[in-house]
Amino acid sequence: TNSGHPNNKNKKGTVSYESVSCAAFGPSAKYLSMGLISTICFFTIVGYGVLLRDMLLPLSDAIFPKASTSTNDNDNDNDGPSLAHNATLLFVVGLVSPLTTLRNLTALEPVGAASMAS
Repeated sequence: TNSGHPNNKNKKGTVSYESVSCAAFGPSAKYLSMGLISTICFFTIVGYGVLLRDMLLPLSDAIFPKASTSTNDNDNDNDGPSLAHNATLLFVVGLVSPLTTLRNLTALEPVGAASMAS
């Protein structure tokens, strides 16, 4: 075996999905694989954004109280997310995003402990 060689393809973590699909199904499968992985990542980000915005509704309602109160019960605010809800989401994402680029996650230790306590 050639396990000591730096370009060893059998070494763990050195083979990408694109190269595996290219070797298995031909060169055009590389682009299909890249497209599928991009689609999965895109919809994962969208799903987390929707979930986070829904979780932030009480916070955004507390920060931005409703301007008009409706007395009609049939007039629920089911119009979708407001600008305030989206602004709160963007603020929290902007606040948390720098923490996701850390190489060492020790700075997230107090946040992780707080999230487990809630």
